[in-house]
Amino acid sequence: MCKELVFMMLKLGIGDLTLEDISSVIDMSRKFSDAQVLNQAIGEWKTYNVIGMANMFNNAIAFSQNISRWCVTKITSLPTDFDTGAKLGSPFKPIWGTCPQ
Repeated sequence: MCKELVFMMLKLGIGDLTLEDISSVIDMSRKFSDAQVLNQAIGEWKTYNVIGMANMFNNAIAFSQNISRWCVTKITSLPTDFDTGAKLGSPFKPIWGTCPQ
């Protein structure tokens, strides 16, 4: 499935895309900004190739899933407005610059 379509469907709360293969995605900036219903378990996504996550969950008011196991070695610090306005608590965020096993 086209990755842009996957992100759009998730943003709109359509379907179960929790196991979607996104390993080829490089930039996830703004993918879910302003999403009103997004709250799927996407914590198992393979994010090791991603280099951009700025504004990813900015104002995604319903999102509160655990994404702490995301591999984010290419992003060494909290991206700009990564989760401003979201319900994503600190223990659920990725540990920037690491790849949990």
